[in-house]
Amino acid sequence: MAELLVEVFGGADPSEARGGDPSARELLDRGASRVLDERSRLEDSPDLRASLLDVLGRVYGNLGDYRRAEQLLEQAQALFEESLRIRRERLGADHPLVPATLNNLGLARLHQGDLAGAEEYLREAVSMRRAQLAADHPDLAQGLANLGYVSQVAGASTEAEALYREALEIRRRALDPSDPRIAQSLNNLGLLLVARGAPENLREAEIQLRDALEQVRRTLGDRHPLWATGQNNLGLVLLRLNRAEEARASYAAALALRRDILPEGHPHTAYALLGLGQSLTALGGEENLREAEQHLREALAIREKTLPSGHRLIAETEAALAAWRTVSGAPGR
Repeated sequence: MAELLVEVFGGADPSEARGGDPSARELLDRGASRVLDERSRLEDSPDLRASLLDVLGRVYGNLGDYRRAEQLLEQAQALFEESLRIRRERLGADHPLVPATLNNLGLARLHQGDLAGAEEYLREAVSMRRAQLAADHPDLAQGLANLGYVSQVAGASTEAEALYREALEIRRRALDPSDPRIAQSLNNLGLLLVARGAPENLREAEIQLRDALEQVRRTLGDRHPLWATGQNNLGLVLLRLNRAEEARASYAAALALRRDILPEGHPHTAYALLGLGQSLTALGGEENLREAEQHLREALAIREKTLPSGHRLIAETEAALAAWRTVSGAPGR
C-alpha cells in the first residue's frame, strides 16, 4: 500500500507542476489520473484500486466537486463488485477478506446514495464478522458503526442507536483510550440522540458530544479539523436545548478554526456559518440579527455554489433565512 501511494502521489516529474511545487489540488488530480490509468500497477488489484478511488471520490466531495466525486465513486463501486466476485471464486465465500470487500462495497453504495444496496452489503458483512471475529474486535465495531449510520439515514433510529452503542462498547474495550475511533462513536451516538429530540435524549447527547470533544482536544489538539467538527456538533445540541449563547460560542469556535485551516468557501465552513447564524437569530437584538444575516447568506452562497440545485442542505439554509426574517421583521427577497 505504501509503495502504491508513493507511485500514485509521488511527484516523480517536477515538470508536471505548473510554476513550481504542485498544489494539493494538483496532486489530487494527478493521483486520480494515475489510479484510473489502466497501465498502472493497480490493474490487477481491483479492491485496492477501488479503495483508492473511493477515498479520492470522498475527498472531491469534501472540496465541493460533486461531479468528479460521482465519477470516481461509480468506478469504485464497479471495482468493488469485481473484487467481491474474484474473492468469492478464488478464496471461498467464507474467507475473512470477503466481509472486508462487502463492507467496502456497502460504503461505496452509501456514498452513491443507494441506501437499500448499502444496507444489504453491510448487513452481510456484519453477519460474517460476528461469526468470524472475537466479540471485541475493532473491525466488528467499524462494521456496526457503518450499518448504524445507514439505519439512521433510513429512519430506523432504534436499531441505529443499538448498533452505535454496541460499537462504542467494543471500542472502549478493545482500543486505547486515546484512539480517535472512540470519539467517532461518541459523536455518532450523540448526533443520533440529537435527531431523536426528546429532552432526555438531548441531555445524554450533550454528555456524549462533550466527551467526544474533550477526547479530541486531549489526543489531537484544538487545531485539528475534528475539534472543529466536535464544536459544531456541540453547538447543535446546545441550540436544541435553547442555550443559544453557549451554542453561539461553540459555533464561533468551529467557524474560526475552519476559516483558518480550510480553503475559502469550503462546504464544511457552511455548517458553522449556519449554526452561528441560527444561534444569533435565537438570541435576538439588532446587532445579533444583523450579524446572523451575514452568516446565513454566506452559508447559502457556499451551498448554492458547491451543491446541486435543490439539495436538502440548500433548503435547510433557506429555511434558516426565513426564520431570521420572521424574527427580524425583514421583508422577503
